[in-house]
Amino acid sequence: MNFRRLVIILAFLGIAFMAVRPMIDSDTWWHLRTGQWILEHRALPEVDRFSLTRNGQPWYYPGWLSEILMVGVFTAGGLAALNLLFAGAILLAFALVYRSMDGNPFAIAIVLVFAAGASEIFWSARPQLFTFLFSAAFYLVLRKFLWGNWNALWILPPVMVLWVNMHPGFAVGFILILIALVAQGVLFLVRRESRTDSGRRLLWLGGILLACLAAAGFNPHGPAVLAYPFQTVSIRFLQNFIQEWQAPDFHNGQAQLFLMLFMITWTVIAYSPKQLEADDLCFLVVIGTMGFLAWRNTNLLSLVAPAVILRYGQPLLEKYLPDWKPDHAVSRIQSAVHTAAVTILASAILVYGVSVLSPDSLQAAVRRQAPVAAADFLAAHPVQGGLFNSYNFGSYLLWKLPETPVFVDGRTDLYTDEILDQYLTVVQGREGWGEILERWQIRVVFVEPSTPILHLLKAEGWTVYYMDSQAVILLHPES
Repeated sequence: MNFRRLVIILAFLGIAFMAVRPMIDSDTWWHLRTGQWILEHRALPEVDRFSLTRNGQPWYYPGWLSEILMVGVFTAGGLAALNLLFAGAILLAFALVYRSMDGNPFAIAIVLVFAAGASEIFWSARPQLFTFLFSAAFYLVLRKFLWGNWNALWILPPVMVLWVNMHPGFAVGFILILIALVAQGVLFLVRRESRTDSGRRLLWLGGILLACLAAAGFNPHGPAVLAYPFQTVSIRFLQNFIQEWQAPDFHNGQAQLFLMLFMITWTVIAYSPKQLEADDLCFLVVIGTMGFLAWRNTNLLSLVAPAVILRYGQPLLEKYLPDWKPDHAVSRIQSAVHTAAVTILASAILVYGVSVLSPDSLQAAVRRQAPVAAADFLAAHPVQGGLFNSYNFGSYLLWKLPETPVFVDGRTDLYTDEILDQYLTVVQGREGWGEILERWQIRVVFVEPSTPILHLLKAEGWTVYYMDSQAVILLHPES
């Protein structure tokens, strides 16, 4: 095993070490519940079946295929298998990022691991990781196409067919194609000597864009699915109250990693003797801007920046570190030592993975982020009447108490601002909160102990039915 192979394998082992961990998110549960319903009924939900406030209203989710996959894996292997599924998606995504990079293997390994760390905050057992994976595939294909490799462009429409049925983030694929179109259009305008070649690329990209638009129609809801991402981002509640839809807080260490990756990329470009190309400029400006606008977009920079850093950083390495070349031949003894080192490290990561993904460790992780004990109590001691629940608890309650309709959960596209404004009115104790509870015949309130409405409810005679450090359950005076 030569040095090049050694350092790349070590980089991926480092990423595997980061990825093999509990990745259960509060939204994981409603995806599992929906997948479970699909398998039980052998049909896709066309109306809401799970909530008190939207029951019977039209609802569909473009990621139905990922939900079936998730619940199938969960049924076969539990939470451990579900975590490994998404760890595999992360590793595959960075394998595609690696394919977009070229240059010194040490630099590739360092940049790859740093980029992975910068994206780590949104590694969770949710379909959005499939968007991360498909975005890496689209970027790799488009980048190679712009630099003369036409062979793989045909794969984008079939990937879009899969993507549009896996996660509504498929809109990112169209954004990446449009960026490539703009970059190629710039080249067509400024480089007169190569307009024929640029014109051909423009036509091909335009054709692929149309083909992907047509491919997006291959889903249970047809072309109407194209409007779904726009409907979601128009919900005010997302931007105002959900962290991942807000601009990054750069007092947070994870946001600082994104900022560092952004600054390192532009610093390398600034000092590189290589002229900045139109495609790299366009991708960095658009993807960087998307990251500064919303937390959930910061991970896209980790797919784009590594290739750019290596392209413009390689001339700097050749200038300042001309002897940093790990491609020389190694002896059999050295090769055996490298193989042994990789085997030992891989074994250590395997042991670590078995430990952190053990049933006890995973249940402990679930208990840290979900009201497990409170939900168990309510399941054992059910109460008649409507349930008002915390937004953060809704998805878990869908899974744990499938016969109890929730007030809200993580499906913001279903509730829209109409119901979410009512939710906020109640939890914040604003004027009209009592009328909302009466309208929905709420007899049970299931929220965090710090929720402002609690003191008002107690003043109105509501009694504490259950309480721990995570959750409080209150009952209506007439219950």
